[in-house]
Amino acid sequence: MALSCAVIARMHEVPSKICGKACMTILSYSLRYNSFVVIVHPRVGQRHPELMPQDVTWAWEHFLYAAVRIPGERELRTGFDQRGREMGMVGVLTENGWLVYHAMIPPSKKTRMEIEWALRRK
Repeated sequence: MALSCAVIARMHEVPSKICGKACMTILSYSLRYNSFVVIVHPRVGQRHPELMPQDVTWAWEHFLYAAVRIPGERELRTGFDQRGREMGMVGVLTENGWLVYHAMIPPSKKTRMEIEWALRRK
C-alpha cells in the first residue's frame, strides 16, 4: 500500500486534496506534531555520526514536505536542521510518538523522487 494514498503537507498548510479518512488522520498528526514525542533510533547516529539526535528531531518537527507511505503509520519527510543541512528522514508513528529510524544528509535521489511523485499526485 506504499504511497497509494499519498498526502503532502507543508508545515502548517492543509493540502487542497485529501484522499480518504486515514490520510486526514495522518495529516492531523503532521500538523499537530508537537503533541507527539520524537524519538531518534540509536542506529541513526551509528550509521551517520555527523547527525546528532537534536538535529534529526529539529528537522523532523520543522519539515518542509511529508509523504505518507502507510496511512496512520509511516511518513517520509524532508527538512533542514538548525545548521541549514537538508535531511531526508523516515519515521513510524508508535503509541509513544514518532520513532525516526532513518535519516541522512543530503536526502537520497530516491527520497527526492518519492516526494516529487507525491507532490504530483496532490
